[in-house]
Amino acid sequence: MEQAVYVIRNQQGHYWSKGKEWVDGRDARQVARYRHHDEAVNTLVELSAKNVDLRGRIEDVPLSERGEPILEPAPASAA
Repeated sequence: MEQAVYVIRNQQGHYWSKGKEWVDGRDARQVARYRHHDEAVNTLVELSAKNVDLRGRIEDVPLSERGEPILEPAPASAA
């Protein structure tokens, strides 16, 4: 089983979701995860092309026993 995955995070601390929107990360099942770094880079480039104000970054995060990413939720004030 995988030990870590890549996720995309914006400047407010939100994560790119499977539903193609930014989420706060409290529900890790919603967050898009990438097994390969280059997949995450390609997605981030596409997102940045659509939104020039985006300051995104790729983070590698460990997986829980259930296979869900272990995330730090976005700060409440960032919502």
